Amino acid sequence: TLTALERFMAMGGMVVLATGKSYRSATDMRRQLGLGASGVYVQGLVIHDEAGEIIEQILLAPEIVAELDKIVREWDVDLIAYSGREVYTPFVTEVTDGLMIYHEPRPQQIERLTDYELNKVMFIGDLSVLAGIRAKYEHLFEGKASFLQAVPNSNMLEVVPVNSSKGAGVAKLLKRLGRSAERMLAVGDGDNDKELLALAAIGVAMGNGAEGLKEMADFVTADNEHDGVALALERFVLKDRSD
Repeated sequence: TLTALERFMAMGGMVVLATGKSYRSATDMRRQLGLGASGVYVQGLVIHDEAGEIIEQILLAPEIVAELDKIVREWDVDLIAYSGREVYTPFVTEVTDGLMIYHEPRPQQIERLTDYELNKVMFIGDLSVLAGIRAKYEHLFEGKASFLQAVPNSNMLEVVPVNSSKGAGVAKLLKRLGRSAERMLAVGDGDNDKELLALAAIGVAMGNGAEGLKEMADFVTADNEHDGVALALERFVLKDRSD
């Protein structure tokens, strides 16, 4: 996959990272690929330019943050809060520290969520507890925030501002860079990639991706352990274009 991406960039192609994780989580990947800092992070809610500066971000409404602060104290769940480049938690546990296996920074402990401007929060807990939170609050949050599970049936439930997505974030970044989605290939694996694949000229779902994403994709490639990204690039970009 690394070789295929390097070949693509040598042809003048641009690689843009779009992830639900934080800017700092992708530091090693950017270094390995030799990428600039521009990209879309935190489910499309935070956009960085080439210098790594935040050029645009979307925040949860203060009243939603106040409700989330109550939920984490009343329900048996852990919580991670994303704010620009930073990651916070009101209660440090083995679960919140476990986020570091995904290359996230260790969450900083804070007293109250309401003291910070937040892009999104992520609850981590038992599926039945997460379902209870969603059932009680989804209607109350309507029009202001949405619930999202990037991986269906996972133990992680995110709360994000309405009308936000990786696709919307990438569209804004492309406009700033003077690039067109009509020449874009997007690869994803989760339900949170649907808008991104819909935006792109060619939307590719990973073989290990969510079934709903595979159904809407233009092409389903191999899984992440069998160079699915490289195979997609070979098929649509790196092949002989003389025909």
